[in-house]
Amino acid sequence: MVKMNKKAQETSLLVWIVGIAAVVIIIIFLAGGFGFLGDIFNVAPGKALEVRLEACKLAVNTNNPTSFCRFDLIKVPGYSNEIYVNCEFSDLASGLAENPDVDTTALTEIKKSCVNSDVELCIRNYKDDMDKFTKIIINGKTCEKTNNGLEFGGVCDLDAKTCGNP
Repeated sequence: MVKMNKKAQETSLLVWIVGIAAVVIIIIFLAGGFGFLGDIFNVAPGKALEVRLEACKLAVNTNNPTSFCRFDLIKVPGYSNEIYVNCEFSDLASGLAENPDVDTTALTEIKKSCVNSDVELCIRNYKDDMDKFTKIIINGKTCEKTNNGLEFGGVCDLDAKTCGNP
């Protein structure tokens, strides 16, 4: 008859239980559970614009129009929900214009790359889910579905990809 060490059995069972519990907690955390803890590791709402401003400076100084014109959905003070912003958002644009480390000539040139990017984002979001779409905020301007159709600074022509008065 083989004698087993009961303490060793209890210890290995306890290690398994603790290990499984740890894996479950990690999976829940990574999946976005424990919201209050997950928020700690996200950029604080007031800091999101500061982080984006640094990215905009880098985009100008490295002549990277893709990064400069790219929209990010971030929490901005003064707005109840997250809004879409790129480097043309007023707070970012003024931060770039006032920064001595930003080449103003390069800034003027890179802005040309973003022509109509906000209109395209408005129309793309609308077309992606026409039935459920109500409104989004892009660089501080409202893109919304109305009785007249899609509006973003005026009625949009979805085929021509234009909004507002020509």
